[in-house]
Amino acid sequence: MLWLCIVQPGDPLNIDNLARPHPFLIQQKDSDKSNFKLLCDGSLCDCGETVVEAFDFLFMFFWVFGLEYPPAQQQFFSFFQYKVYKLKYGRVTPSVNELGQMFELNDK
Repeated sequence: MLWLCIVQPGDPLNIDNLARPHPFLIQQKDSDKSNFKLLCDGSLCDCGETVVEAFDFLFMFFWVFGLEYPPAQQQFFSFFQYKVYKLKYGRVTPSVNELGQMFELNDK
């Protein structure tokens, strides 16, 4: 299952053709920069200009809304959850402190 779709300059973005059961990223390339958007339930949301910003936004989107990771990327997302974001292993409802850490609202 793909969680990143790249749209070249000049290509029309038809989100009806991009329907997926899980949220995923779309990279729109211009001549000198990229723009990433998150597609979920037919709606687009800006989520950064770098792949790091975009993945961070995608991960937080899954976590905050308590969505299941796509089965094909379960281990990939779980690795980031446990090792990078230092969140409890397994799907649990995030606490206010965990959400604050994700959004850098708390001092460590």
